[in-house]
Amino acid sequence: MDDEGKALLRWMNRHLVSLVLIYWHLDENGNSKGKPFVNANSGFIMTFGDAWFLVTAGHVIEELDELASHRFVKIVDCFLVDSLGSQATHRNNIPFNYEESLRCFEYHDGIDCGFIWLNPNEIKLLQANDVQPIGVENWIKQDIDKCKGFMLLGIPAELVGLDEGGEPQINIGTFASTVKRLPAVPEGAEDTPFERFIGELQ
Repeated sequence: MDDEGKALLRWMNRHLVSLVLIYWHLDENGNSKGKPFVNANSGFIMTFGDAWFLVTAGHVIEELDELASHRFVKIVDCFLVDSLGSQATHRNNIPFNYEESLRCFEYHDGIDCGFIWLNPNEIKLLQANDVQPIGVENWIKQDIDKCKGFMLLGIPAELVGLDEGGEPQINIGTFASTVKRLPAVPEGAEDTPFERFIGELQ
């Protein structure tokens, strides 16, 4: 990646926040078995008026809701990772209660988005690490046809795992790839009633 690409990645990482859950599988007696699992999900911070939201995919929240309500799963830790950008000065994660969070999502007909409301204390901690929210003014009047480049930024499952020894601390990494916008839906792709962005990883 050239210097311009690295600068772009650093700029994008200011908005990137990961929601992490650490959990155990339970047996029929309610005892933990095996080793703990880590679920790390990428998202970004967006504001609507004075409200801050962690925005992620709708299928992510659907899967997390199923996980949190499963009778043979026990969540033992949950937090936000806000130190993925080069601007971060604090490496401590932000405690987060997913099960009691206010959230909503849509995952149907090509729509795949979810929103998790953040409380004032969580907002202050994000601001302390210079996480930059994306405001309505940044996207409400954007014309995608005028965009010259696209990039996918996220946290693949292959880059998430427990530290050696199985302690509930995680190794986490981000991945970025340029994306080529396709002019039409590829053959064999599911047709949807809503217009969507179609891209190919480079």
